[in-house]
Amino acid sequence: MAFTREDIQEAFDRYRAAADEAGRTGDWRPWVECFTPDVRYVEHLYGEFEGRDAVQAWIEKTMNAWPFTHMQLFPWDWYTVDAEQGWVVGQVRNDFVDPGDGQTYGAANWTRLVYAGDGLFASEEDVYNPAEFAPAVEQWLAAWKAHHPDQADGAPRP
Repeated sequence: MAFTREDIQEAFDRYRAAADEAGRTGDWRPWVECFTPDVRYVEHLYGEFEGRDAVQAWIEKTMNAWPFTHMQLFPWDWYTVDAEQGWVVGQVRNDFVDPGDGQTYGAANWTRLVYAGDGLFASEEDVYNPAEFAPAVEQWLAAWKAHHPDQADGAPRP
């Protein structure tokens, strides 16, 4: 089944807005609802998840734990919509909030979303090098501790 570029772009815009809001609030349900109920989510470090409930449980456990409560920014460096395949492919950053030094800490991954129609994606696969994420987390933690010594072991969402 072919989809229009406009349909896919509209769903992708909603997906990005939901991710941005989830990063800000910690409520990942609207982001998960950008997927079909039987979504297949492939995350090369954490594993594969089938269905919205599994994705919801994983994303909440991961992103609502210190220090990832402060990884709230997900800007896309680039993406392309392939209407013929029904795909969105691009590079998204996973960035922490400014710890107080004006620097950006985070790492990027490549994502492929497969559109299913009706404004929903049937699958997502994230590809990245975990060795790039660990130093970013360590550097952010050091900067956070330097600027927030009283909150170094976990602070409320800013």
